[in-house]
Amino acid sequence: MIRRVTLLVGGLAAAAVLSSCSTFDTSAAARVNGDTIDDSVVETLLAGDGTSDSTAGSALDATQARIALSELIQAAVANQVADRYNIDLSAARAADQEQTKLNLTGERLTKWKALSQDERNLISDFQVAVDALRSAQADPPADLERRYRDPESTGFFCIRYISFETESAAAEASAKLRGGADFATLADAVTGQQTGGVASGPDNSACVGLDQFRPPNIPEPITAALFAAEPGVATDPIHVVGAQGQAWFILLHRPWSEISTDLTNKVAEAPVFAEFLAEIARTKASVSSRYGVWDALSGSVVQHS
Repeated sequence: MIRRVTLLVGGLAAAAVLSSCSTFDTSAAARVNGDTIDDSVVETLLAGDGTSDSTAGSALDATQARIALSELIQAAVANQVADRYNIDLSAARAADQEQTKLNLTGERLTKWKALSQDERNLISDFQVAVDALRSAQADPPADLERRYRDPESTGFFCIRYISFETESAAAEASAKLRGGADFATLADAVTGQQTGGVASGPDNSACVGLDQFRPPNIPEPITAALFAAEPGVATDPIHVVGAQGQAWFILLHRPWSEISTDLTNKVAEAPVFAEFLAEIARTKASVSSRYGVWDALSGSVVQHS
């Protein structure tokens, strides 16, 4: 789900601290498909209101900086998709910025005024552009079947899954699948249900937006396996360890012949937003090392490993 972390308090020190260990010698925080995000925009999101002190170098500051830059990168992608579909964002941006300005004081207001109009638009677009993409009308892509060879390029995953409490049970099931067993039949036998292991979205759809398959919604090993998997081919067992213990999962992108109608209809509901979800998955943003690195699996800036 898209969430906006507007104008975080008490984080200006983060930009200074992160810069101190950087060899990146320009003011660019990130570059996204040819567009540049300047440090000044990140600093505006992090600026305090002058009523509290910030702790220089704290882990929270660095986390806030990565969240802010992640949102700006997603906003840049949303803006690029809006441009591609000739979506006019001017009125929505103006209304958003007027409301934003009314809520600013002190250092926040000073930094906001120092931004260029394009930079203010970028801050607005994390909400404004994404909302516009959700409701924009357009024809679904004609090459959806070709795109489904790399399912993330459709903006949706349509999967089956089986979970296991032990590694041996997962290995046994994996061997059966390699021997030609039907995934849906095996899923029902293991779970005692009659769902065929289909993973349904919040609206009970059999095809679910990529944003629902990213951490923290699901564990990173499952996300990584889904991004790497080939439609119609079951994954090897995936070991996941969490607060509630451990489990093993086998995943399957359902073959095109099975989901063509479901996926076509799902994309047709919001084709431009589907394009945005796919573009986030394909984006190879270049991020200044003082912030971290862009991680396509989570669609965010993360710490250096």
